[in-house]
Amino acid sequence: DEGVPCQTIEIVKDGVFTGFLHNLRSANFFKQSPTGNGFKHGISPVNLHLVEGNSSEKEIISTVENGIYITDVNGLHAGLNPISGNFNVQSSGFLIENGQKTKPVTLFVLSSNFYEMLNNIEAIANNLEPNFNGIAAPSLKIKEVQISGK
Repeated sequence: DEGVPCQTIEIVKDGVFTGFLHNLRSANFFKQSPTGNGFKHGISPVNLHLVEGNSSEKEIISTVENGIYITDVNGLHAGLNPISGNFNVQSSGFLIENGQKTKPVTLFVLSSNFYEMLNNIEAIANNLEPNFNGIAAPSLKIKEVQISGK
């Protein structure tokens, strides 16, 4: 919205945070270059995605003895603290037993901390599917999160 050209920006490179997204105002304040992420309502990511890994989703699932394959989360708008990174969201997906997706599970709560979760990524699949909301990620294997429900 500010007439700043878009560009490829690596926010995290090789597991290290490299910088913020900026509009003209924040770039000036931090003495940085604007990143083309300034919009009427503030700073927003555009075409944000995680870089794909080398393994297929099926290969990654085969390494999980007991887990949950999460397909949907609801309530992120209300269940996320953007400062601390803590979140609690209603979720659904499938049980993973002995490396296989088995039965569906619904109405459980996923609780974690976004920043800790990023540090607990064990594998990234090669199945990135860009979508129309501009934010996408391939399947991820996260070492540990809290799940509550039946």
